[in-house]
Amino acid sequence: MVSTNDIQVQASNLRRKQDRLLQSLMQLEAQLKQSVAGFNIQALSHSINIDKDSVTDQEVLEVRLKFDKDKLCAVYPSAIFKGTEYSTALSDCDPNWVRLLSRPSVVQSLLANIGESLNSMDDDVALASEELDRLLSRQSQELCKTQLEDLGRLEAFELIGSLNSARRIIGIDNLSSLTKTAACLESVLKQLIREYREGGAKKRSLMPLFRELDSTTPLLDDLEKGINPEGATNLNETFFWGIFYGLANLRNQRSDSHGNDPAAKDDYFVKDHHARFANQLATVVSIFLLQEHQEHLKKVKSDGCDAG
Repeated sequence: MVSTNDIQVQASNLRRKQDRLLQSLMQLEAQLKQSVAGFNIQALSHSINIDKDSVTDQEVLEVRLKFDKDKLCAVYPSAIFKGTEYSTALSDCDPNWVRLLSRPSVVQSLLANIGESLNSMDDDVALASEELDRLLSRQSQELCKTQLEDLGRLEAFELIGSLNSARRIIGIDNLSSLTKTAACLESVLKQLIREYREGGAKKRSLMPLFRELDSTTPLLDDLEKGINPEGATNLNETFFWGIFYGLANLRNQRSDSHGNDPAAKDDYFVKDHHARFANQLATVVSIFLLQEHQEHLKKVKSDGCDAG
């Protein structure tokens, strides 16, 4: 025979079990919040039919578990407005809803949908990354239009080919690209020095060639006077000196053309943007020096006509 005391004990045990179910869902919420922090995840479980005899709201026929804005809640369709859903916090739900939403199949379907959302995000990010890489690759493999036009006007067609050759292997062999880029700049310096001194350049490497260019040609005079209007030029303070020094160091310290062993250097690594930056600098500097040379020739010719 069942007594009221038995019923009281049974009901008390049931409440404790329901409280534990709610606590378990709250723990799941906390774990999901931590796991997907920084991502805007919205996911639903499959719907579960409600036993009308076990709930107070007779208008609600089904309910689903939803994760949205780092919170778990129960969602259910409106019995009056088609396509409209309402949500309620799990702590405010009918205990029987909590029991239904705690079923392993419901929780598992929610987790599966969260996983699909993350997979979709991952695919979108991967696709966007690939597209961006392809775009940057196309832009970096060739000199930009204005640079091509400038070098074309200077009739530096061989230089265009050499600089593009160095660019095309960026991301494939950055060390070789760096060596080719430095060689391009060295060839420009040697060419210009030959224009101003019989016998050509006496130096071979980048920094000595730059110093030789500065001492034997007037190509950097205007630039240095602009930096130091009083005329007390100091090569070591010029922006160009910094560029050449940096490129020379990159090549000498990193490039295998100077006998360096990559395996012997813990920090030995030339990244894509290092090689691209070096090539871009070499291109801009080459154009500037060739344009300065062209302007100097025009000035000499003009001065000669005036003297005649």
